[in-house]
Amino acid sequence: MYERYQLDIDELLERGRTEPCFICHIVARHPDYPAHIVYEDATTVAFLDKYPPEYGWTLVAPREHCEQITGDFALDEHLELQRIVYRVSESVRQEVGAERIYLCSFGRNQGNAHVHWYVAPVPQDKPFLEQEPGIFNSNILRIPEEDQASLATRLQSRLQDL
Repeated sequence: MYERYQLDIDELLERGRTEPCFICHIVARHPDYPAHIVYEDATTVAFLDKYPPEYGWTLVAPREHCEQITGDFALDEHLELQRIVYRVSESVRQEVGAERIYLCSFGRNQGNAHVHWYVAPVPQDKPFLEQEPGIFNSNILRIPEEDQASLATRLQSRLQDL
């Protein structure tokens, strides 16, 4: 349905090491960091990935710049964040008809250190050998902005019901 292209991983990693925190800029609504927000409240933001390997790929992050997936949170804060990860995951799963949802958290102190979770939908027709680690390759979908905006709106609606 959507064209795929090869992402320049070296360039992306270099930007992560040298540019300001992209999540903090999204939270601040910096004009150079537009995002399709699917959820936000006083502590959390969720938005569609700018470089999605699959349709519906979403990031969930605390609004505050935190770098440790557990160490920067009290238990109740972490559990509340996980409730939102669950709700976003369910809305994505339902909306895109995913066979399964993978959840993971990447990041490193040397770049992209802001804690975030990937909500990674696996399409129904994804070949077995392209699932699990294969889904995290640099083969990216080129999704038109209007399609991303429409998906974000639909996910926002689903989240209201969860």
